[in-house]
Amino acid sequence: MAAADGGLMHTLCGKPAALVNALKGRDVVSPSLGQIRQAGALAARLHVAAANAPLRQPNLRGPAWREQAAAVVAPYLQGEQAQLLQEELTHQRQTLASADAQQVPQGPVHADMFRDNVLFDGEALSGVIDFYFAGVDHWVFDLAVTLNDWCVDLGHGQLRPEAAQALCEGYAESRAQAGQPVMAAEWRLLPAMRRLAALRFWLSRLADWHLPRAASLLTPKDPAHLERVLQDCRQQPWHPAL
Repeated sequence: MAAADGGLMHTLCGKPAALVNALKGRDVVSPSLGQIRQAGALAARLHVAAANAPLRQPNLRGPAWREQAAAVVAPYLQGEQAQLLQEELTHQRQTLASADAQQVPQGPVHADMFRDNVLFDGEALSGVIDFYFAGVDHWVFDLAVTLNDWCVDLGHGQLRPEAAQALCEGYAESRAQAGQPVMAAEWRLLPAMRRLAALRFWLSRLADWHLPRAASLLTPKDPAHLERVLQDCRQQPWHPAL
């Protein structure tokens, strides 16, 4: 293996390659409240650290993609599912056009910080992986993505308020420590952004389920879980007690 420029990137068998040290730890299926709080703090640190990054790429699974993906999967939905999709697309447009959405901070976000993308060495957070979908979006949207995975019951998709509170406290404290406290408008937007985040992952799972891609490492996940999360977001809007 030869380095192209003496740096990180190399070539291996004629293809780009990089060798890096493996991070300690592993993902946690059932995180403790302390670990969830650390995940919230991590999200805030990532937002602040990347705020002035010179490279800018839009969220590849942002509103334009969601509209396009909805048109692709719509023929496979009927009845209540079809109605749900159309209602959420309307809700997305209204949310993004709102005064709150226009004023809250945006910047590079992870956009996929599910619990299987964060590593813990015991109780200590040791790393985050899989930045494949990273791009510029509202910070509160990224928080909503994280909340919808870390703070819901995997069996029925309902929010666990104590877990959501821990995540938001960790996020808020880290933002405050960095001198960029969370705006009131961000907290007001959080319930709506949770719906946008649930819609994003429901759509991607619907597409993978009904239109599977030729990828040896891709196993389509049942979209039913994210549909339950989306329904819970609609039925039980939640705000942190901060």
